[in-house]
Amino acid sequence: MTPFVAVQGVGTGKLTDHVTAIVEGGGRFFVSGMSAKARGLDETMLAGRPAEFAMPDVLVRLAVAADVTLTY
Repeated sequence: MTPFVAVQGVGTGKLTDHVTAIVEGGGRFFVSGMSAKARGLDETMLAGRPAEFAMPDVLVRLAVAADVTLTY
């Protein structure tokens, strides 16, 4: 079971469907390491996924450089 399976937004569909589409399209995820740590999540959560933990300075730099950013 992936950590995304049970997440479903009102009117937005299942998060797992969005994640699958992004991964199949070659996308990567940058996850707030500090937020993950505060929630008891570690590197095992990202194992085998196109994702990595990033510190706030990296997340801000990526958001500023992006044409579009999405937040769930």
